[in-house]
Amino acid sequence: MSRNASRSDRAGPCPARHAKILWRPTDGCVVLFHEDDGRAYALNETAADVWKLCDGQRTDDAIAEILARRWGRPCAAARDAVTAVLADLDGLGCLARPETAAPAAPAPPPADDAPPPSATWHEPVVEEIVFGACDCSGGSRGVIRNTQCTTTPRMQVSTV
Repeated sequence: MSRNASRSDRAGPCPARHAKILWRPTDGCVVLFHEDDGRAYALNETAADVWKLCDGQRTDDAIAEILARRWGRPCAAARDAVTAVLADLDGLGCLARPETAAPAAPAPPPADDAPPPSATWHEPVVEEIVFGACDCSGGSRGVIRNTQCTTTPRMQVSTV
């Protein structure tokens, strides 16, 4: 996770999920899928907690305060984790600028309405999911993302 990444190019003080990101919670974790480039990412439970609160209406500090209570961690430690996750998500194109934000969410619950407590706190992890490997380019190995091999250019085949 890139702890030193800058988020200064993201407009607005409240992080929001990009409208082109599809996501699904799975056993406390979250899987993200970027519609534009076909990349997928797995967020562990700690990073997923941050993602779920990126509604465009809460500031980074408000997210950190909510999660500090949830995680039973000092506010400074929660703020560091939130900052790191947001930097990673922004660098991967998962956070929105105003023109790419998902539709406005309903007003956030009061700050005391933190998500249910986690069983344990883990260092947040955001990692790319690679779906498989292929052997389609004359012996070279490629990576399959979104069911398409990235080592072989798409070829148009004539049916005439």
